[in-house]
Amino acid sequence: MIIYFMKGVTPVIAVILLLLITVSLVGFAAYFLQKVQTTAAADLENQLSHQDRERNAGVKILSVYTGGSGNIIAKIRNTGRVTINSNELVLTVSPASGAPQTATNPSSISPGQIIDLGSSQTCSAAGNPYTIRIDALTALDARTHNC
Repeated sequence: MIIYFMKGVTPVIAVILLLLITVSLVGFAAYFLQKVQTTAAADLENQLSHQDRERNAGVKILSVYTGGSGNIIAKIRNTGRVTINSNELVLTVSPASGAPQTATNPSSISPGQIIDLGSSQTCSAAGNPYTIRIDALTALDARTHNC
């Protein structure tokens, strides 16, 4: 009768397998942490850039007048140090009674530039007060206009 003894993995091969598994796990962890760090750094940079734009934005209403077709127009100046993009500038005209109307600027405004921004709100009767408000990022200005 022949008896065969089953032999397991030798200790040398076991150590080599454990080292390969450890090195693989360390490599995967390093790759994962590098991706996390890169993503976090990019998000932080975007957030700081946006905060810097908000801090350096400024807008002022120089005058408000009624246009030839009766709509309310505001002459505004970018008093900040950054260009205000068209989607970052909103003109709100609020009548004493009724819903406010908003208008957006069709183009960007460079620092120091003056533009006329018209609204679709028309002066309905002489003497009616309207509140004109301009918002650009975190900067805002407001004034009252009587038709």
